[in-house]
Amino acid sequence: MRDKRRVLVVDDDDEMRRVIADALRKDGHDVIDAKSGDDALRAIAATENADVDRIVLVLDVRMPGISGLQVLARLRLQRARVQVVVMTAFPDHATYMIAQSLGAIALLEKPFEMKDLSALVAASVRDE
Repeated sequence: MRDKRRVLVVDDDDEMRRVIADALRKDGHDVIDAKSGDDALRAIAATENADVDRIVLVLDVRMPGISGLQVLARLRLQRARVQVVVMTAFPDHATYMIAQSLGAIALLEKPFEMKDLSALVAASVRDE
């Protein structure tokens, strides 16, 4: 049986967030969602330290308020070991390079195949 992850889906688009969350729940993951970068940071801050390394963050880049890349930078400053999949409808080389330098495990271009996201989340499950 597969190990499951807690997945935090962050996107300001309600429909996109719902579709992603529903698909990952069907994969057996414990999914929570947030509609802003601030909400995501609060959700991670509320997680016990021992559980932070078991979170996969699926994070949109362009959102009102703080961007997804700003969220990722803040998490790295806090030394949070959250694994992050960045997604964007506006891919460019700079976004890719920043996400990579901040330790994102992947950058998905919207629209993407849900099977690709599912595979990334499944691959993030480490043997403990």
